[in-house]
Amino acid sequence: MEPRTTEDGPQWGPREKLTLLNHHLRRVDGPEKVTGRARYTHDIRLPGMVYARLLLCPHPTAEVTLDCSPATKIPGVLLARGLGGRNTVKTGYLGQPVAVVAALTPELAEDGIRAIAAAYKVLPFALDEDQAVAEGAPKVRKNGNVGEARTKGDLADFEAALAGSAAKLEARYRLPVQHHCSLETHGVVVDFRGGEEATVYASTQGAFTIPARPPRPWDCRRAR
Repeated sequence: MEPRTTEDGPQWGPREKLTLLNHHLRRVDGPEKVTGRARYTHDIRLPGMVYARLLLCPHPTAEVTLDCSPATKIPGVLLARGLGGRNTVKTGYLGQPVAVVAALTPELAEDGIRAIAAAYKVLPFALDEDQAVAEGAPKVRKNGNVGEARTKGDLADFEAALAGSAAKLEARYRLPVQHHCSLETHGVVVDFRGGEEATVYASTQGAFTIPARPPRPWDCRRAR
């Protein structure tokens, strides 16, 4: 229903005449979720399945040196390596993955993660915007912490309009990061049985983000 325009601005009209707002709507996925019948990525089980776990850096910025050999000595651990095949990694944010372990069970994969010998050299970091833009601040991004201004329109027209304004107000606005909360845990299951195709089960709200994503250093084919 299109909003009705009045002298006071856009209006939605009487609530009793709305067709969607102000009504109880039955979610099409409601019965599946409340009864437990909904099938999530975490519920997928495949023949010969291998489980992967990631080692996450506990520091915002650090130089990480890895020795994955202890993990490979655990029976049932099939692979343990630094991401990208590197044993030395420089991280840029808290919780950045630095190594991966693949094993026959989730528990063995967790054991493999704990067995990796990781040494962390903690580097300077910034916690908020003020620290990040201060003189001499550690780089949060490789090209610097302040991006180039993006503008549209004619600057001269803007400045002329601003100069002729009856009043001027200067203010600074901050918007914190907002993130959705999902019912399922985040994860990916890849059913790869050879050839050029694979079936990917991914917990994501982006229908086309997974197929469009370029291969990563730890993708299933390179890890074999």
